[in-house]
Amino acid sequence: MIEIRIHYSVSKALLLIFGTLIAGLFCLVLGVIGIIALLFCWGGGALYTYFLIKDKASDHAPIIITPDGVKASNSLPKRAFRFDDIEAFGIAQVTTFTKQVGVRYKPGRGTKKLNKANKGLTGFGDTIPTTCLEMDAVQLCDLLNRSLAQYNTTHYQAQQTFGTFSPNAPHLR
Repeated sequence: MIEIRIHYSVSKALLLIFGTLIAGLFCLVLGVIGIIALLFCWGGGALYTYFLIKDKASDHAPIIITPDGVKASNSLPKRAFRFDDIEAFGIAQVTTFTKQVGVRYKPGRGTKKLNKANKGLTGFGDTIPTTCLEMDAVQLCDLLNRSLAQYNTTHYQAQQTFGTFSPNAPHLR
């Protein structure tokens, strides 16, 4: 399997920025407090645009699917998920309008504190944000599940061919 890079969508980002501008104009109607909110909305939109253009120009991809797992740098902190630790991917409905890709870990894998908090909120051990990506959450989830299935098939075939590696094997003592 080759590396798959998923970039931000400029059109989705511009739509999001336009929404912040409209929200900022609405805040302007509110008076002095509205002016402060307006500065935050427009300042946030401008910063978001700057980082988006910077990422596009440098060919930075927020989601990278490798043969061994997934790297997500579109959230803080940046995270890497190994296919060895993952049971399946699914859709996590975070808010009414926000869907993210949920990561269901195999038993005993993943960060226990984070797993417990996330499972209570989303039903998954972890999530991968999909805001303003070229793919929506459903498409990305399908791609990740296909990559996971391909990894499991390849890994299973390698185990059948070469056996399972054990550091306690007699020839390694």
